[in-house]
Amino acid sequence: AINSQLTVRRYCYMSSTFDLLMEFPLLMGVSREKLAKVIGDIKLHFLKYQKSEKFIEIGQKCDDLTLLLSGTALFQVYGPDGFLLTYTMTGPVAVGANYLFGLQPKYPFTAIAATDISVLRIPKADYIKLLNQDKVFLFSYLNSLALGSQNTQSVYSRFALGSLRDKFRWIVESIVPREAVNISIRADESILCKYFNVDPAALQNEISLLVQDGIAGRVSNMLRLFNRDF
Repeated sequence: AINSQLTVRRYCYMSSTFDLLMEFPLLMGVSREKLAKVIGDIKLHFLKYQKSEKFIEIGQKCDDLTLLLSGTALFQVYGPDGFLLTYTMTGPVAVGANYLFGLQPKYPFTAIAATDISVLRIPKADYIKLLNQDKVFLFSYLNSLALGSQNTQSVYSRFALGSLRDKFRWIVESIVPREAVNISIRADESILCKYFNVDPAALQNEISLLVQDGIAGRVSNMLRLFNRDF
C-alpha cells in the first residue's frame, strides 16, 4: 500500500474530499465547517491499494475506523469445514465499523481490493475523540449499532423458528452488510445440512426453489445470491 499521512487542514481546500467524507453515515449530520473544526487536528491515513492486494486480514485487530473511499473490495468470511461466504462492496462505504469496540475487536473477514481502491483509516483513539467532542458523531455511531442489534435479534429469531429459507436469510443477514452485492456461499452439501439441521432432500428442494424464484444461481457447490434481501 502507498501510505500518505495528511492532516485534515491540508484537505480543507479540497472540497471534494469533504463532500465524500460527509456521505458516510458515521460522519453525517454536521456542516463542512463543523467537520473541519472538529477533526482539524486529527491525522487521517489515506492509502491506495492495487487490485488483488489484501488490506484487512481475518482476525486482525480493529484498531482503525476504515472507510473505503472509492473502488470495489472483495470480502471473504470463512467458517468451519470449508464454508466460505464472499461479497463485494463499492465505496464510499464504511468497513467493519461495528467491530471497533467490544471484548474482542477483531475483523471476522479478509478484505481484498477487487479493483484499485482508495481507503481512509482513522485511528480508533482519534475516532473516540470525535465521539467525545461532538454528540452528532456519537449518535450516528450508536444509531448504526442499534440498527445492527435489531437486525441480529430478528435473524436469530427467524433461524430458530423459521423455515429453511429463513435460515438462509439468517446466514446472509447476520454476516453480510446492507451495502454488499455479489454474495456467494461455497460449501459442501453435507456442511449446509449440518448448519441447517436438515436432510439433503430438503436442502436440495429449497435451493431449487431459490433458483426457480430468481433469488439465486447455482454452480457446483457455489450458491450465488442476486440480492441480500430476499
